[in-house]
Amino acid sequence: QPHVSSCGHALHARCWRKYVDSVLDKENRRPYRLRQPAAFDVEKKEYLCPLCERLCNTALPLLPSPALPTGTPPPITEETYAEAVNLILKMKHQVSSEHICTEYCEEMHCQARARSVGAMSSDMEDESADESEVYVLTHSETLLPHEFLIHFEGEIPTYNDVTKSLIEEFATILPGICSLSESGSMVSVAALYRATAYTVISTNAVLQAEERPVLGDLPARHRDALQALIRLVAIVPAIWPTPKHLSHHCLSALHTLENTDPTTHDSFGTLVALVLTAPSLFGKNSGTARPNHLARQFTLQAFRADVTRAMLAIDLSAYKAEPMDEDACGSPKTDLENLLPFIKELRKGKADIEGLNAEAIWEKVKRQCHRFLRCCCLFFHFLSDIIPPTELTVVNGDTWETMCGYLDLPCTFKDLIEVPIARKKCLEWAALCGDTISPVALDAEEPPKLMPLPDDFSELMNVVSEFSCPNSEREDSKYPTMCLVCGQILCSQSYCCQTEIRKSGRSGGTEHVGA
Repeated sequence: QPHVSSCGHALHARCWRKYVDSVLDKENRRPYRLRQPAAFDVEKKEYLCPLCERLCNTALPLLPSPALPTGTPPPITEETYAEAVNLILKMKHQVSSEHICTEYCEEMHCQARARSVGAMSSDMEDESADESEVYVLTHSETLLPHEFLIHFEGEIPTYNDVTKSLIEEFATILPGICSLSESGSMVSVAALYRATAYTVISTNAVLQAEERPVLGDLPARHRDALQALIRLVAIVPAIWPTPKHLSHHCLSALHTLENTDPTTHDSFGTLVALVLTAPSLFGKNSGTARPNHLARQFTLQAFRADVTRAMLAIDLSAYKAEPMDEDACGSPKTDLENLLPFIKELRKGKADIEGLNAEAIWEKVKRQCHRFLRCCCLFFHFLSDIIPPTELTVVNGDTWETMCGYLDLPCTFKDLIEVPIARKKCLEWAALCGDTISPVALDAEEPPKLMPLPDDFSELMNVVSEFSCPNSEREDSKYPTMCLVCGQILCSQSYCCQTEIRKSGRSGGTEHVGA
């Protein structure tokens, strides 16, 4: 996944452009035979920061916070949201190079129309398999509820050409970082939203590893980079030259959230793409992405998907209630009395809930969703620039109730899942898992850390001195090193421990993180 970071040094756009062009021109004019090994690769548009000499490949434009809307539309109900989303996903269509259509197309002999209604043979499908872009029907706006459409109204801000070019240049370099063979507007915006989500996730991991509060003590470089990145992606719907590509990504994210097994995708990454592209849902330039009522509804839906994933993934057998605990605790809390029957229903009746501790299972579900809530707090904090509550600026203040309150989300099982429309949706997600639920990797409750190094390195030297490579009997094939991720000792400077990653050979020291 692409990660965005910054050294934090600010330059005028004109000065930065002049400096980068001079560096690239100087290196390109130098004959290859006279070039010295450099710390940067000009063919990848790399250069060194003129102030700290950190390796760079682009710059983040510094933008002001998007202006607040003049009026706030009324909250959207869950029923209205569900009705509108179902209609949108039903009315979406695919676009080919020759024709645009769906099952509502009036051209009776249109192949794409035949495909949409299931009246097309496999031979015909092979002939036009290139239709991949998805958009919303033009006349669907006339069928959607007014309470939903009002969230897409608003003034479109204007930005100068320099700002637009800087944003487009930043976005076009991301596909290469993602190792994507294709390029263009469609791929660039996809990489942009992937980079935004992953940068938020990695920043949250750094904060947890360093035991910092979620919103109160961000390192300056992380804060400046995340603020600049989120402000940049927020104005993309207003300036992107091909808004229909944003519409495609919005529909794809909406389909993933609503009609995909929640154990197969990252709910936060899907939410980020959906919130940032929603203003361009109907394929035209619009206002900036803001944390409005529609974004709140997207967040609630993604939150429920993450809770459903947790309830499907956790090992229930580890939460058997001891006889003494049952006597002491009595019946489960009123709020959780339907939790175990609901989990059994989610798992298609294949879960043994007899003697399980409902409170302990719900606490496990909350811990599994902790990362999602922390990342949402970070994302919406920089998207809205609203001052966070004091609890989120102190260590251990990121409780379930506090984060749900900040995001305006229900925090009890009864309010979150027991609502009829929510219960129905969770069961639909569970049905997408198939007859058997495959094992799902749970989110790590602790942030990732490297292996601790010993205070006395003679201990490590003694361990290494007894190392014998399992893949070679030659004495000169050792050169041992220790992986700082898993602690394994292996050879670092020979081919005996080499492994293959995506058909590219790497030595043992680069496959693992060598000490």
